[in-house]
Amino acid sequence: MDTQVIPHENQLGGHRRKECSSLLRGEFGEILKPVKPNANPTYSRELSSAILRKAGHNHANKPPSECCAEENDNTCNSRPGAFKNRRRRSTKDFFTQLSVEEQIIPEAVEITDSNVFVDTTNINIKTPNDEDIMPATCDELEFYTAVTYCTNFACSSLKSLVPPFYGVVNKILDGIDVPHMVLGDLTTGMELPCIADIKMGRTSNYPGRKSDTQAVGKRYLVQESLGFCLAGMNIVNCLTGEQITRFLPATGKKLSVDQVFNALGQLVQRGISVYYGEILTEAILGDLQDILQWFNSQRTYKLRSSSILITYDAQTLLAQDDNSKTSSERKVKVFVKLIDFAHVFLADEEADDNYIFGLNNLITFYTEELQRIKQKTKFKK
Repeated sequence: MDTQVIPHENQLGGHRRKECSSLLRGEFGEILKPVKPNANPTYSRELSSAILRKAGHNHANKPPSECCAEENDNTCNSRPGAFKNRRRRSTKDFFTQLSVEEQIIPEAVEITDSNVFVDTTNINIKTPNDEDIMPATCDELEFYTAVTYCTNFACSSLKSLVPPFYGVVNKILDGIDVPHMVLGDLTTGMELPCIADIKMGRTSNYPGRKSDTQAVGKRYLVQESLGFCLAGMNIVNCLTGEQITRFLPATGKKLSVDQVFNALGQLVQRGISVYYGEILTEAILGDLQDILQWFNSQRTYKLRSSSILITYDAQTLLAQDDNSKTSSERKVKVFVKLIDFAHVFLADEEADDNYIFGLNNLITFYTEELQRIKQKTKFKK
C-alpha cells in the first residue's frame, strides 16, 4: 500500500484489505472508498434506460450514468480544493487491525421484570424470497452520481439521507491506480465515536444467483428472521468514556437475536443514562422514520447489501452534566444515513419489501425502547 495512504480507523463493516480497512482517510476529513469494478455483472444499460423511462425518469429519459456524465466529469480530480475547508478528524480508538481477541461482544440479556429490552411479539419473523430484478447502475459510483445530480424524485429525495458525495480521486494501492469515491465522513471531529453498521434486508444475495455470502458460515444468523443484522459496532459509555462494545462482521455473523437486541440497546446507552438514552433514541427514531418515508414513497430502486450507519460522539455527552439540563437543553448530534450502494436494482414500480421489512422491525425495536425509557423517567420524577 502507498505510504501516503492511511486506512480509515472507524470502518466496522464492509470489505477489508489484508485485515485493514479498505476505506481511506482523506487529507481534509473525508472518506475515500474504492470503486468496486463490475459490481453488477448482469447490468444492461439498455434495459436500465427502458425501465427508468417507464418509471418516469425525468432527466432527458437517460439512465443515471448518462444524465450525469457531464457533472461527474466536473467532480473528479480537477477540484482538489473542494476539501480544504473541511475539518481534520480526531479520534482515540483505531480499528484498522482489530483482532478477534480485542473485540468486546455483547452478551445476551436475560429477560426479567427489571430488564426488558424489547417485546419480541411485535417483531416480524419471515423467510426471504429471491427476486428476478435488474441492476439500476453498473456500480456504486454511478449511483452516488445519480443521487447527487439527477432530478427524478427517487434520487433528489434520497440526497439528504446519504453521506455527501464530492467526486472521485485516484490512489495507488499495491502499485495499482485505483479510483476512489470521495464521501463525507460522518465521524469527522468525534473524540469518542459510537458507531453502528446495520446491514438491512432479509437477504443480501445477488438476485437470481446462489451467492456464497448466503452460504452457511458466511451469512448472518439473524438476517433472514429480523430483516437486518449488525455488521459492526463500537459503543462508548457516555458517562465514563469507557468502551463497552466493539466488534466486526466476523463476530456480527454469530450474534443471536438476544445479543443483537442488547447491542442495539447499548447504542442508546441502556443501563447507563436514561436521560441521554431518551434523546438518542428519539433522534434515531426520527431519522429512521424519514428513511422509511423515502422507501414507502418511491418505486424506482431496490437496495441489496446496503446498510444504515448510526453515529454520534459520546464525548459531547460526557462533557455535559447528566441531570442539570432539561431534555431540550441536552444536545447531541446523531447521524443516521444510508450507505453502501454497490448493488442497487430497478424496482419496476414495486416496493422494496426486502428492505422495508427489516426497517419496520428496527423502528419497532426503538419505539418500544423509547417507551421503556419514558416509563423509567416517569417513575424517577
